[in-house]
Amino acid sequence: MECLLYSGEQLKQYCQGLNDKEKQDLYQQILVRAKEAIKDTQEVNQVKMLSRAAVVIEEIIGKESIELSNADHPFRNVNIVTYTPEGNVNYLFSTGDSSELYDVREDREKALYQAIKSNDVEIVRHLLMILVPEGICLERPIELKISIYGKCTKEDKIRDIGTDDIRSIDLKYLKELETLLRKFYEELKPDLTKDMENYLQKKLMFYHFLCEARVSEKTTIDLIKLFTAQSEINYQIDLLLLSLIAESAEKEELREKINTMIDLLGKYRKFEELEYKVRRLKLELGNGKADKDSLERREDEMREIEEKYIKVTDLAGERDKLVKQLQ
Repeated sequence: MECLLYSGEQLKQYCQGLNDKEKQDLYQQILVRAKEAIKDTQEVNQVKMLSRAAVVIEEIIGKESIELSNADHPFRNVNIVTYTPEGNVNYLFSTGDSSELYDVREDREKALYQAIKSNDVEIVRHLLMILVPEGICLERPIELKISIYGKCTKEDKIRDIGTDDIRSIDLKYLKELETLLRKFYEELKPDLTKDMENYLQKKLMFYHFLCEARVSEKTTIDLIKLFTAQSEINYQIDLLLLSLIAESAEKEELREKINTMIDLLGKYRKFEELEYKVRRLKLELGNGKADKDSLERREDEMREIEEKYIKVTDLAGERDKLVKQLQ
């Protein structure tokens, strides 16, 4: 299709010269090509070109005229992980009922703004894990999947970077990201869900802590003081500090207790993430966008963590015990 080489304005003029049937036919041809191209992460430029064309046609014919359901549409709920020629990880995604793909490396600000605006915590989490090295975020390795018709045809895990990478963190870059994140948070706050608001508040607190505390410059004693000085539990901050403290703990018994607390914090954090996913899946199930099996799997996992850890442990109490042992 030669028209794919047109600029946005040229393509718009071209489509306006077509009759209704020709517009629909062109749109369907684009979707057919997109279904094939999106299966191959080497065809990202082609996918982006098709996405731009689909957006232009949708603006002309109206989204209400699209006969394809979201479940069968190649540009709905897309998450694509690719690698740049330099070896950097990139992330492309779509939101809502738009065919527009947002490219993190091409336009970081636009991608971050649209991700937050979507109120999809998973998209924002994935995006931030691309922008900030995973060792800094201390997230478990995630699986970003290429989503086609609600199914996953490819999985790609982002490498879990160790705590050594924290010591080489670019604080200037992180501060810029924190400022940008805070700006979008304040601007979009009136329209954010409680889940998104809570997630961003915690992320902003963590980034601010990293910039101000400068953990890479601290001794083990300094790190212990930072940990004991925290007035409340913060999963990311506590996990970061304890991971660094455990690296230099000389006594095996103390190191085991620290690692036990790290594991416990991880379980509580996982439970919190599952609570969000279950709420989201229940909503999507009601709208026909999720399957019952996915919801039941998350609920089973959630119940298991609740029975084994949440109900039988007092996280705050265990943390207080560890604080006393570290002092």
